[in-house]
Amino acid sequence: MKRIMEFLKHTMQSFNNSMDHYGEARIVFYESMSDLSKTKIISSNKAYTKKHGAAL
Repeated sequence: MKRIMEFLKHTMQSFNNSMDHYGEARIVFYESMSDLSKTKIISSNKAYTKKHGAAL
């Protein structure tokens, strides 16, 4: 039973670490984009939302 608990603990820790890395990578990616690209993406999201009535 102890081994199972250790395995689950290790699995959750690995998952949390990978999610942290994913979050950091996403932040770095968005920070590295130019303002023009950000504006373009935001405006296309707004246009899509208006056209399809879905919140992105």
